[in-house]
Amino acid sequence: MKNNYFTRREALERIKEILQKGYQGYYCNVIEEVFNYDYIIGHEAKEAIEDYGIYEAFDRIVKYKEEYGDDTVGEIDLFNPVDVATMLFYIICDNVVSDIETLDSNYSEYSSEEVNREIIAEINKLLTD
Repeated sequence: MKNNYFTRREALERIKEILQKGYQGYYCNVIEEVFNYDYIIGHEAKEAIEDYGIYEAFDRIVKYKEEYGDDTVGEIDLFNPVDVATMLFYIICDNVVSDIETLDSNYSEYSSEEVNREIIAEINKLLTD
């Protein structure tokens, strides 16, 4: 299962999917739209975290919480695989957002079809690099 979860590619594809569905809202909230559902559920979440590395996942989450604070991140039950998997993928998506220049430069702007298309084109380029 190695490299099936928590990948940069997967984050780019999820963000692209949201935009292709006609995302309407501020670009700073795109990442929240990706997380209107649990990333993965049940036994699959546990296996994905084990594959990623349990301690690596905890370490990445703790460092992120230290950098951004509990107000930004919220409480996470480290004994709940779904919580851990969802938070870990959130962190990866958050890091990817800064790689998408058009999204980053329009971060505080309200979405438009034109900018959505520009971001999708940039994501497509990033996916082929």
